[in-house]
Amino acid sequence: MKKASTILIGILLCSIQTAFGTLRLPDILSDYMVVQQNDTMHLWGWAEPGNMVDVYVSWNRQASTQVLKDSTWSVAIPTPAGSYTPQTITITETPKKHAYYPLPSIRLQYVLVGEVWLASGQSNMEMPLDGFWQCPVANANREIAQSGDYTGHIRYLTVQHQMAFTPQDQAYGKWQECNPMTTPRWGAVGYFFAQQIEHILHVPVGIINCSWGGTRIEAWMPKELLDAYGDVPTEPDSILAIATEWMRPLVMYNAMLYPLRHYTIKGFLWYQGCSSIGLLDRYTDRQTDLINHWRTLWGRELPFYFVEIAPSRHEQADADWAAVLRAAQWRTMQKVTHCAGVCTNDLVQPYEIDNVHPADKQTVGQRLAWLALHYDYGYTTIAADSPQMTKWEIHDNEIWVWFSHAQDGFSRYDDIQGFEIAGSDKHYVPAQVRANNDDLSCLILSAPSVPHPQYAAYCFHNFSLGNLANLRYLPVVPFRTK
Repeated sequence: MKKASTILIGILLCSIQTAFGTLRLPDILSDYMVVQQNDTMHLWGWAEPGNMVDVYVSWNRQASTQVLKDSTWSVAIPTPAGSYTPQTITITETPKKHAYYPLPSIRLQYVLVGEVWLASGQSNMEMPLDGFWQCPVANANREIAQSGDYTGHIRYLTVQHQMAFTPQDQAYGKWQECNPMTTPRWGAVGYFFAQQIEHILHVPVGIINCSWGGTRIEAWMPKELLDAYGDVPTEPDSILAIATEWMRPLVMYNAMLYPLRHYTIKGFLWYQGCSSIGLLDRYTDRQTDLINHWRTLWGRELPFYFVEIAPSRHEQADADWAAVLRAAQWRTMQKVTHCAGVCTNDLVQPYEIDNVHPADKQTVGQRLAWLALHYDYGYTTIAADSPQMTKWEIHDNEIWVWFSHAQDGFSRYDDIQGFEIAGSDKHYVPAQVRANNDDLSCLILSAPSVPHPQYAAYCFHNFSLGNLANLRYLPVVPFRTK
């Protein structure tokens, strides 16, 4: 009799457990989330195999699906135009067999429909409004104090730091509302980007910040790409042998980025490079591979906007290895469509020479937003691109240099700093600069000590600050002709 009672109790416990169901959602699907407007929203999770999952959204859409044998389910639902009106999403699990109790549903509240961007990279993207030790964000206290103005307009999700040797299906971090209690820990660049986009488009903006300070570009790439390079460890023992966690390859991609792939976004924002300076020219190919893979992961050619690493000493201010890395970042635009960059040469103060986290994050976020507004939202009258050297010619004792995005000239005539020229010995000296009045996009360089110039450069050092921009005050991108 005792044995029968034990069996009966076990059956009842199983029945109760089944009654409560196994419906689960990933962290990224939470209250306060922002979903991409005028697109398809993907919802997914886990439940009892064979059960039905029904999804109802408050903009009069619904979808149903059966849970697969591996306990996963997913649905796709069209989204309306963006609005500040909060929405709800109700997800219900229906058992395949009769249950004595109704299964509880999951109700997501305060959902907004608007624009969603994924921000990734290393410390300059992760850097919160609070700043880092000895590294402040300019005007942070004012921005935090006034962040309540964006309540119901901007939302933020910070992906928690995690590592894994294999791709995961769950990353951790929940959406937050914008107010002075939450914003101090929000990544500043993404927040300022969101401010500008929301201000112009008048729709909610959501930022997913998936970054980790100090990470190399290989941290955000899959094993199949890294194995092809031949110089990156991808086996667990070899990865663990790298004592510094944030310098490990692969594991951030597996644990933090890959799990986000189903979430519909508008595009990517990328700020990384300081920990990859040793790659020099090879960075172009790796950034190209990263972009192409991420686009494949999301199943569409999403825009990719990057920020060049800011001027910093990097042990030797007048050396060029950081400058070579910046040039490699910009060359990605020649290999990948719908890709553009932000120049930071004018956003660093002389006293920040030893700080790889310059304080002006607001301008960086705004310049990223201008790229999106110009190329993705139809605001073509908003200038977005910095002038870049397009060609150069030697004319006797002068070098003539032409630039894109400078058809109406530059921000100044006199005291133009940062240009250098060199003869065949490649010994660069400061250049005198004058405008070409017949072609405002051309500058003429010379130096008395270089009667036969062969090469030209602009701010091509680890730390070199120029003062030249176009008429919209977008700075000239550093370059070297050889």
